[in-house]
Amino acid sequence: MHVDLVAINTKQEKQTLLIQIDHLRQLYKVFDIQQMANQARTCFSSTIDIGPWGGEGGDKWDVKPPSINSSVTEIRISYGDVVNSLSFKSIDRTNGQTKPSPTYGGNGPKTDQVFIGSTEYLTSLSGTLKNYNGNLVVESLTFNSMDGTSTNTHGPYGPTPTTGSSFNVPIKNGEIVGFFGRATTNRYINAIGIHVIPHPN
Repeated sequence: MHVDLVAINTKQEKQTLLIQIDHLRQLYKVFDIQQMANQARTCFSSTIDIGPWGGEGGDKWDVKPPSINSSVTEIRISYGDVVNSLSFKSIDRTNGQTKPSPTYGGNGPKTDQVFIGSTEYLTSLSGTLKNYNGNLVVESLTFNSMDGTSTNTHGPYGPTPTTGSSFNVPIKNGEIVGFFGRATTNRYINAIGIHVIPHPN
């Protein structure tokens, strides 16, 4: 598969910096989240949205952080031949309150949970996409996190081996605090993107 460098367009909308990316191509650029926030030339109080990667089928879903002080603490992922469903839990670091999300997609033969510790935070997302029953969907996902100076890898979650096209979201000076995308009810995850805030490494 021939891969070209991705063109990235940014625009300022309601204190959110939206990064639109061609989901069919590999991403080589490292996103410096702090630099993006500075270039927005505004008092940064919301998220930078990157993605989504995947197809246009299904319905939109969006898990925004409950507050600017929130972090993702749990990811529940169901999978088989593809990623069937996702759900998340966030915590507000200022008051300790947690907020679970709905489950998006359907049931797969395997289910795993990713737990992010109190000193840990999500730093990157990667995965594969493939055509499945005539639809472009998310085949597999891998999450990376930082805990002090240690990098932790969670996954990959999906079939072994994978056969789809890979994507990667390398981030510098940022934390993934939410997710969005598209899903087909009772079937699978069609697409996924991330909400990010500045977090100096």
